[in-house]
Amino acid sequence: MKKFNFKLQPVLNFREQKEEQIQIELSHLLSQMENQKQTIVNLLLKRKDAAQQMEKFKSNRIQLEDLMLYQGHINHLDSRIEAERRKLQQISAAIEEVRRRLIEASKEKRVIQNLKEKSRESYNFEVRRQEINFLDEIAVLQSARRIAAPTWA
Repeated sequence: MKKFNFKLQPVLNFREQKEEQIQIELSHLLSQMENQKQTIVNLLLKRKDAAQQMEKFKSNRIQLEDLMLYQGHINHLDSRIEAERRKLQQISAAIEEVRRRLIEASKEKRVIQNLKEKSRESYNFEVRRQEINFLDEIAVLQSARRIAAPTWA
């Protein structure tokens, strides 16, 4: 009997490839998320340092212009922090969407894998059935030869 051939193998290959591509996309987004978090942490540290510097200068009676300069810098950092947080939210939303797509792609692949497994089981059952029939036929022929063969005593 010829070897097992799954007719939907190209479909399974395509769905596996699609799932792998989505996994790669997810890993890129997760990496972006970690980078974005680090950017926010760095900005928060800069803001904290700027606020501490401003407090030092307040106690040393610096010029009003310098104080306004520090306050402007802190305000700029605050707006950047807020913008980076919005980017982080966008990345999080994109991650959730890609995860949803990955779950769907995995389900689609699993359907074809289950079909392949059932097809392989059916193939193996048919091979065993044919082998049993062949062995039965051989046994019948041998039995018929023994009966048909003349017995000389």
